[in-house]
Amino acid sequence: MKRTRAEIEEFWAEEITKWEASGKSALAYCRELNLKYSTFGYWRRQLRPVETGKAMAKASHFVPIPVISNPVPPELFFRVGGYEVLIRSSS
Repeated sequence: MKRTRAEIEEFWAEEITKWEASGKSALAYCRELNLKYSTFGYWRRQLRPVETGKAMAKASHFVPIPVISNPVPPELFFRVGGYEVLIRSSS
């Protein structure tokens, strides 16, 4: 008998919960239980909660960096082929 989508979701939700508690990498967990890793990854993405607002900002990999004025004008120097290029800031 074919399983319903709800039954499939329940199966994968349980497996993902067990995996999180195992402390193993997803790949190691799948290998150990003979689960298809790509299918496991698909259901991880499907079943994770939708991140919005603060939760999304919290999960961001960007870190704010304060901008400070530099008292010394920056310079950029590089060589291209046989040419040397020096770029100085106008401020």
